[in-house]
Amino acid sequence: LAPTMQRLQLAKTVQRGLVRGTAVRGISATPKNRGPATDEPNGWLFGKDPSKPWESEGWEVPYYAAVGATFITWVLMQYRPQTSIKVWAYEQVQLRKP
Repeated sequence: LAPTMQRLQLAKTVQRGLVRGTAVRGISATPKNRGPATDEPNGWLFGKDPSKPWESEGWEVPYYAAVGATFITWVLMQYRPQTSIKVWAYEQVQLRKP
């Protein structure tokens, strides 16, 4: 088909989908096979058996490393040298005061 015909055919397909209220492919907005919304309660806190060993999840190590690095950076920034022109000027004024 010519490019113009392809555009017209696509426009008609989209228009048909909009008139019918469905998507172009005919897929509904909500899936039909969802399964249970939540796990069944088993009596354990957060559903974890306390007798089993704790297993770290994939996000925990990078998260804790980032939090630790942020804290260390914050502490080190509190002790950085003051190099601002205002600090220098204030010190000069204090030195020249009688």
